[in-house]
Amino acid sequence: MIGQGKPIHHFTMKDEYGNELDEGHHLIFIDASYAKDWPLKDLMDDFKQPDPNKMKYNILKERAMHFKEEEDGIMYVTPNIREMVLEMHKDEIDRQVRIQVQKKIQEQIQQQVQQQVQEQVQQEIKKQRMETLKQRKETIKRFLDKNFSVEFIAEVLQAPPSEIEQVKEEMEKQIEQ
Repeated sequence: MIGQGKPIHHFTMKDEYGNELDEGHHLIFIDASYAKDWPLKDLMDDFKQPDPNKMKYNILKERAMHFKEEEDGIMYVTPNIREMVLEMHKDEIDRQVRIQVQKKIQEQIQQQVQQQVQEQVQQEIKKQRMETLKQRKETIKRFLDKNFSVEFIAEVLQAPPSEIEQVKEEMEKQIEQ
């Protein structure tokens, strides 16, 4: 029915037998995008025109200018349209808010997980360093026990001589006790 190459579609109510119900209700659909010439084309073009200065019908142009350009018209339309748009799109707005909240929660969880992983990695690195230092100290002690020189141990382990001297002093203090 709609889309048969005509700009206006008129509907009436019918019963299951095809008899038109005579209660006076009619539906009229107008295709404002109908491209061919027809009597209401300029009117439909005005309805679609966002710029009132380009409208052909003066009464529409004046009202559109009032609501788009004059302060009292703007103040009247803005809250009403805002409420109407909010009501029409309430479900979509709620859905978008839920999506944003979920994204924010996911970002926070990701940050917390990343922070925990970083802390665990840092703890593991610290533990490994301590273990390595402990092993290095034990190795230095074994070399010192076998009477190797500080210079030889430093060269073999690629350690600063001061580190070996420190371990040597600690060993001497333990012997004194």
